Amino acid sequence: MTSNDVFIDIFCFFIHNQSVITILVGLKMNDIAVMTIRIKINTAEKLFGLLKDIGVKRDAYISQLLNEEVKSLAQHEPNSEKAELFIRFKESASNNNKVRFSIKLSRKLIKKINDVCTEKRVPRDVFVETFFDFLANGNGDTHSPLGKVQAILHDPYWESGKIDVYSRTCFVSDGTLEIMDELNRSFGKA
Repeated sequence: MTSNDVFIDIFCFFIHNQSVITILVGLKMNDIAVMTIRIKINTAEKLFGLLKDIGVKRDAYISQLLNEEVKSLAQHEPNSEKAELFIRFKESASNNNKVRFSIKLSRKLIKKINDVCTEKRVPRDVFVETFFDFLANGNGDTHSPLGKVQAILHDPYWESGKIDVYSRTCFVSDGTLEIMDELNRSFGKA
């Protein structure tokens, strides 16, 4: 199986399971463009699986996050030319297990990402893939943010253990009602 086969399989998966046309709220169609990057197959599979399971609109959600992440990248000192060459070389050596990924973003955001990546001497695909990998897998010190969301959606008690959220609002014992009746009678006479 080649990386092109995987790209076609992932693309067909999205055509089948998710709307292909995503219109970002508040943008006209001519304000939207497609940005294509290469990311690791396992990152793509996990990220897309989590996004599908969570039920968010992929492009709109990623657009919102990338808009904030590019601001974070802009705060870093730029790489040296030598460091940029090293990162590009390292990246090209791992292209065999990557798949092309296309996302619809505003032209303004694509330009902002391209400009900041150029200024900081960070290959755009490395920036975006690093962020996608963090969303899907965490970074060693932090669990996957999307994994946490998935866990909460499937088990709202996941962090606190099984707690009884209903007894205080959905049920009242006869003993409690008797005490409330007595209090009402007592305060009603005063």
